[in-house]
Amino acid sequence: MSGFQAYKFRSIDRLLTSEEQDEISSWSSRTRATANGATFTYSYGSFPKNKAKVLKEYFDLLLYFDNWGTHQLMLKFPIDLVDYEAMQAYDINADHAYTTHLAVSKTASHAIVDFYWAEEEDGYWAEEDDFEVSDFISIREAILKGNYSALYLFWLKLAEFKANWEKEKGNPKTPPVPPKLRYAGASMQPFIELLKIDKDLIAAAKTASKSVANKEAKKDYKALIQQLSEVEKEDYLWQLLQGELRLEIKLKKHLDSFVSTPQQDTASISLAEIKAQQAKEQINREAAEQRAAEKAHRQKMEKMAKERDMHWKSVFFNLDRKSGKSYDIATATLVDLKALSHYENQEATFQAKMQQIKKDYGRSGALLNRFRKAKL
Repeated sequence: MSGFQAYKFRSIDRLLTSEEQDEISSWSSRTRATANGATFTYSYGSFPKNKAKVLKEYFDLLLYFDNWGTHQLMLKFPIDLVDYEAMQAYDINADHAYTTHLAVSKTASHAIVDFYWAEEEDGYWAEEDDFEVSDFISIREAILKGNYSALYLFWLKLAEFKANWEKEKGNPKTPPVPPKLRYAGASMQPFIELLKIDKDLIAAAKTASKSVANKEAKKDYKALIQQLSEVEKEDYLWQLLQGELRLEIKLKKHLDSFVSTPQQDTASISLAEIKAQQAKEQINREAAEQRAAEKAHRQKMEKMAKERDMHWKSVFFNLDRKSGKSYDIATATLVDLKALSHYENQEATFQAKMQQIKKDYGRSGALLNRFRKAKL
């Protein structure tokens, strides 16, 4: 397997200068940076820079994946626009080699969130368009607004992974369950696919989210604005006129400071309870899938029964054509007709027809081989 790697950078809060674009483009003859991003791919060799340092200096988002099973999403935030302490509660290192982790760190001006999943068994044939960097901007936006659903979901994945090999050390401390997780929808799907988060674990997390949703404090921001001094109001209006970056988040964070909100009591929602709920979700999902499969099979059989003569005519038409493709079509149709005979409790009638077909067309070893593989 070749060593394919993709590094996709995106600048969100500002445009890169022409000088920065030229500098970034000089790192590879096959890449031309734009005002808001750059992509580097390698089948041989590797990225010549430290990707974390590049993110910190130029960009707000890094998406990395390779065909060895490593998937990584790094997000950078202005430190004054986020609640760093709240985000750090989701920090977790899932193995001794530090190859699977959710790391929350900071510099003087920024907070960095690093979602990193690496497992050799997950290796696959990777291509540049497998994941689009723009699909992950909404994850950063949600975290900026205080919705930590992505952090919690990946924390759960890593906590479960860690518990499987570190049982003697017990369960890690459980971070708060985001009340808004219950609303996680299509915008979260690329994140879920990138980091391969189990669908039943997600369903369990949403159930937990519903249990804390009613505890979420409701704030009257219109009333809170009245608590701003005239100087503060003028200052915010002036910043607005100056095009201050993400002023709405900065203002909301300031208004939040006026309200003393007790931390949600999430001690009762342990990893063990989440895993127990996950098992229930799996049972329910599999039962629903089974019901759906049975319904689809029943509908298919009823439709086939109405078109029985047409399907048998198709079988003989394709057998008479005596080509590999026509034999494949005939065999597939016979498999469906066999299933119909089982559905109608008419297996003996079908087997009699099959024996006659083998007698009439048995000179073709290729056809008989297809019948054997299809268990006809």
